Amino acid sequence: MDCLCKDCLERCPSVSLEEWREILCVNPFYFWQFGMDYYTNRDTLIPVNSGAPCNAVVYEACANGGSYVGRKEIWDALLNADDKFSVFTGYHPDWKRGWDHDEMSFKQAYIGGPLRLRWAKLKELGQESFLSLYTITMPPEYITDEDGDGLPDTITFIGEVVSGVTIDELAFYFREDDWKYQDRCRNEIRPTSIKQVGTQWIITLPSWTMVKPKIYSGMNQGPLNPEDLNNYTLSIDVYRRWADPTKAITVMRRNNICSCDNTEECYDCEAGEACVINYERSIIEIRPVLNKCCQKCIHKICIHYRSGDCGHPNLIANLAASELQRPICCEKEINQTLAWQQADFISVTTKGQIATPLNMVERSNPFGTTRGAIEAYRYLRWRRVRKATRI
Repeated sequence: MDCLCKDCLERCPSVSLEEWREILCVNPFYFWQFGMDYYTNRDTLIPVNSGAPCNAVVYEACANGGSYVGRKEIWDALLNADDKFSVFTGYHPDWKRGWDHDEMSFKQAYIGGPLRLRWAKLKELGQESFLSLYTITMPPEYITDEDGDGLPDTITFIGEVVSGVTIDELAFYFREDDWKYQDRCRNEIRPTSIKQVGTQWIITLPSWTMVKPKIYSGMNQGPLNPEDLNNYTLSIDVYRRWADPTKAITVMRRNNICSCDNTEECYDCEAGEACVINYERSIIEIRPVLNKCCQKCIHKICIHYRSGDCGHPNLIANLAASELQRPICCEKEINQTLAWQQADFISVTTKGQIATPLNMVERSNPFGTTRGAIEAYRYLRWRRVRKATRI
């Protein structure tokens, strides 16, 4: 039912694939599957489309029988890194992606007094909501070569300002005709550069992030030609994404007279209210809802909110990289930074003895013993991060 807490919320990593690529120092053409003859553009660092069995570019899915990691696996590693960070600290790494919900019983919500939410650093109460604003379609001449190396690198979209919508609320997605993924998050275009000029929004995006997702068609897909403008989308859907405070608290009452059979639960649902007591520890107090019937008929309370820290892109990107265990392609120039994060601090000598510079606390940390994991753990310990205790 629409009014119930949804256990299958779409999970978007705090660091996008493009941000991960930039932090790991991977050439954008390599990472987004572009390749062409070296002699066509001698001044551009772009892999040669030689057809050799060794992958010079990164593909969407694992390639060469799983020898190399694909973008899908990097996406999953970023989600996993977010989860590890959240469990260790008690809050999400980036509040802008920290959409969540808690489902509680009547006793928890109404009798327990002040209530602490599952995740700390509360930013706002409200359910993640979307409103389609319009579609922007631009002509091919808006794909430009800003650095003058002979290859397109920038796509510009121009949209009209919508009253009441701020730049921070804007979200951009590929058109559904270009979708490859069922997950809405994988079809979002990020990061974006947006500025307002008069009554227009100027949206600037790297061209390599604008390849139509449906073009990535599996393990046998070959490198793409960056000069082929048909690879890029020239239409994007613009949405407003915001926290709707009217849907922050949902009260679910037992509905004794309904048409459901014994295999389903029926509720009458209405909006509730809550007062934030402490934002840092995410402590709220729900105001009793007395209309319609007595409180005893209240069965569950659903609380939607957004919470988290101010972002840790380098930590999350390196932690995700350390978990991949395999290279992303065969070019050594690409894999140096990745291999550095994947290196393990623990080794075994020829005599079977463990050799490591780590102390016992670091060896038993929840992130692992790879370089990316140890650096994340040391950073959070240096900040004296501790999970807040429940009230």
